[in-house]
Amino acid sequence: MVNALLDRLLDRRGHLASRSLLALLLLGLLLLPIYWLILQSFKTVKDQMLGHAFWLTEPTLDWYGSALTDTDFWRWSGNTAIVTILVLSLTLVSSLLAGYALSRLRPPGYRWIARLLLVSYVVPQSLLFLPLFQQVTFLHLSDTYWSLVLTYPMQTIPFCSWLFLGYFNELGADFEGAAAVDGASPAQAFLRVLVPMAGPVIVAATVFTIGVVASEFLYASVFITHGVNQTLAAGMGLAGVDPDEVGGIMAGVVLAALPVVALTVALAPAYVRGLTAAMLEGA
Repeated sequence: MVNALLDRLLDRRGHLASRSLLALLLLGLLLLPIYWLILQSFKTVKDQMLGHAFWLTEPTLDWYGSALTDTDFWRWSGNTAIVTILVLSLTLVSSLLAGYALSRLRPPGYRWIARLLLVSYVVPQSLLFLPLFQQVTFLHLSDTYWSLVLTYPMQTIPFCSWLFLGYFNELGADFEGAAAVDGASPAQAFLRVLVPMAGPVIVAATVFTIGVVASEFLYASVFITHGVNQTLAAGMGLAGVDPDEVGGIMAGVVLAALPVVALTVALAPAYVRGLTAAMLEGA
């Protein structure tokens, strides 16, 4: 009996150790490109050419100064901020209203509509690129912020609407009924009761939208070809550099990622709560 218990305990520890080792290996594979990117941003040209690939011998901060002064980094950052604010505003307003309407009105086939919202998020950008490019050209929006402001919500609104739909389904109509007893109109109940309660989901939708805008390259590099109007991702991605100046681009990428990473870390607890609350009911 004792031997059987010991065998079971050893088997469980063996499985736990193997799973932990596999998790560490996967984590290492995920972090390796990020480590290499940051490492290159601190290497001198000599160190990049002759040094070891995975550690520093002559660290330098010159590439960061070059990224800030020798490129349109600040202009691209300003463009990204403008596009992000406009896309975020449009996304939050549209997805809040869409999620609430689907949850409360429940039109015929609303569950299929909800599933389509989620599925539409995973449609490859390359499939939508040509028709969107034709529309942007037809509307004379090329080389303007609006070419991105009107196309990015196609990626953000469906998923965020699905999040709010799941949250409002889980929340139920009791709070609206209580607000109505106190004399609140449906609009007042929505704005003063439900929207504040949906704060964690709003945070989750905000982090998701900012991540999409900050990392998108395809549309930003084609719809806006004039360098000074490009976003940070497109500007850094299309910057022409010599092979021995790749450290400047790496430094620029690190600088561009820092605000998004800092925001995600700061809002991580609310982000997790928002996703959890939205997915309790699901679609």
